[in-house]
Amino acid sequence: MNEEKILSRLKKGFENRLFTAASIVISRGDEVLCKAHVGCEEENDAFITPGHFFDLASLTKPIVTATAFMELCSKGTLTLDERLYHFFPSRWIHPALRNVPLWAILAHAGGWKDHISFYLELPLPPNREKAREHILKTLLETPPAFTPCKQSCYSDLGYMLLGFILEEIKGATLDVIWSHLFASFHTTWELIYPAKVSVQQRSISIPVVSTGWCHWRKKQLKGEVHDENCFAMGGIAGHAGLFGTAQAVADWLIELFRIWHGEASRLPISKQVIRQFWERQKEIPNSTWALGFDTPSPQNSTSGQFFSQTSVGHLGFTGTSFWLDLTDGFSVVLLTNRVYYPGTKERMKLFRMEIHDLARLEYGKD
Repeated sequence: MNEEKILSRLKKGFENRLFTAASIVISRGDEVLCKAHVGCEEENDAFITPGHFFDLASLTKPIVTATAFMELCSKGTLTLDERLYHFFPSRWIHPALRNVPLWAILAHAGGWKDHISFYLELPLPPNREKAREHILKTLLETPPAFTPCKQSCYSDLGYMLLGFILEEIKGATLDVIWSHLFASFHTTWELIYPAKVSVQQRSISIPVVSTGWCHWRKKQLKGEVHDENCFAMGGIAGHAGLFGTAQAVADWLIELFRIWHGEASRLPISKQVIRQFWERQKEIPNSTWALGFDTPSPQNSTSGQFFSQTSVGHLGFTGTSFWLDLTDGFSVVLLTNRVYYPGTKERMKLFRMEIHDLARLEYGKD
């Protein structure tokens, strides 16, 4: 009966043209309480299955970028107080940015504004190496939009830079860093940067949900990253580019909760580090951000009414999200392609609140 209510709410979103497809996994700790999947790859197309991949958009930030920094901190390779000038020559960096610490960039307090449409400054199709060079140069040279470490502004730009920093430290591209990090994790190929999936693996015909029409590329997107800046960078970046299934995102989140709870894990991340990353940053006034993860807003949070303030989560522009309540390990992973239809942003916010409230009411008690 509980699952029918969740499925009914997803079907209502589908019928109201909020998305063409949605996939949800509700868990408490290791126990999966509900799985539901509705809709089609694109309008009037094949029905989706639990194995369908969604463009995860900004979920890339916590899943790839923050997780990779957790590993480096756990191994003692770096500390979060290390400054930007440790990774790039000072002469490349604007003076007001040289001393910005890693923790501030992870907490969206590094000084960068939310977005720059780099892709409009580049030819189509873009040259990946030239695009990356131009973007890195701009990120380092441009004066901050606000005083670093004094306020927060959710920023794709900061996470693009974090991706470059990871590549500088590791001497490898993000997709390689990601695959090595999750080499022993069974969801490795269920959370992928499809831009680097080999021809042999592509021949398996991975099922992917469309994110609709791209006016810049002038084509329907299916298996190609929706974020234009990420596409210009070759489909691999610190802020976007990852695709995955709802179950794979849930598996990653559950694995991190095991570590937070002090249990053994296949991921090389310490309990001390994950607790540091999942704590809201008190140094930044009025910020809800932890390190790589968000926490519920005091009012009108997309997590709804019943997730505690001791919760972590993140949203993705394409209509993806996850929330995990640290008080009891209750989690909801919701993947949709809400960008398929224009003008869905506010409706999606309300839908997220409703589905999280419903999930908590139906499954939230032992």
